[in-house]
Amino acid sequence: MKQAVLFEDSFRKGEVTSAKAPKFEAFSEDWLRDIAPLWQNENTLSNNRRYAKRAYKSLFEHKRIDRITTEDIQAYVTELRTEDRSDT
Repeated sequence: MKQAVLFEDSFRKGEVTSAKAPKFEAFSEDWLRDIAPLWQNENTLSNNRRYAKRAYKSLFEHKRIDRITTEDIQAYVTELRTEDRSDT
C-alpha cells in the first residue's frame, strides 16, 4: 500500500502521532498519484497537481501535515486570490 492510504487508515484509527506524520509534499504526491485519479477527471487532477506544486514552494515546503495550521491554509488561499487578481 502507498503512504497516503496507510496514513489515512492510521488517521481514522487514531494511531497517528507527530513522529509518524509525513511531510505535506510526500503526502500530497502520494494522494495525487494513488487516490485522486479514482474520482477526479483529468482536468481537475491536472489543476490539483499544479496547485500542490505551488503550495510546496510557498507555504508548506517542509512541514509535516500535522503541523499545518488553519492560518497556514488561509494564508495560502489569500496568496492564490492575490495572484489570480494580478493575472487579470
